[in-house]
Amino acid sequence: MTILLIEDNRQFSELVELSITEADVHVVETLDAAKGWLSTFRADLILVDLGLPDSQGLNTLKSLSFTRVPKVVLTAADECPDMAAQLGAVDYVRKSSAKEMTERIRFHTKRLTRKPRFPSEVFEQIRAYIEMPNRELVGAS
Repeated sequence: MTILLIEDNRQFSELVELSITEADVHVVETLDAAKGWLSTFRADLILVDLGLPDSQGLNTLKSLSFTRVPKVVLTAADECPDMAAQLGAVDYVRKSSAKEMTERIRFHTKRLTRKPRFPSEVFEQIRAYIEMPNRELVGAS
C-alpha cells in the first residue's frame, strides 16, 4: 500500500512516516508536487494538509478532485469537516492529537488493504449471471 502525504511541516511528516509502518509513505510539500507525483505514480490513500505553501483551505481538496483516491484531511485549521466530506474527504482529522490521528490513519490503511469477504470466483459467477440472457429468477411467477 502506498500513501501520499501532502504536508509542508517536516517534523509532522516524519511523525506520520514513523507511525505508519503498514504502508510506504511518500511525502511531498506542495500541492503542485502532489499533482506531479500523482501523474506518474499511484497512491492508495492521500493524506492532505489544508495549509500548504501553494494552496490554502478547502481549495486544496478541490484541487485534488481529479483523482478518485480516498483522501484524509489532516489539519490544524478550523475548516468545515462537512464541506470537506462534500469535496470527497473520507475523514477529517485535527493534528492536535497525535494518537487519534495515528489511529485514524491506521484505520483507513487497514480498511483499504482488507481482503474481500468472497473469493473473486464468486464475483465472476455473479457477473456471469447478471450478463446471462433470458435469465429467470428463482421462484418468480
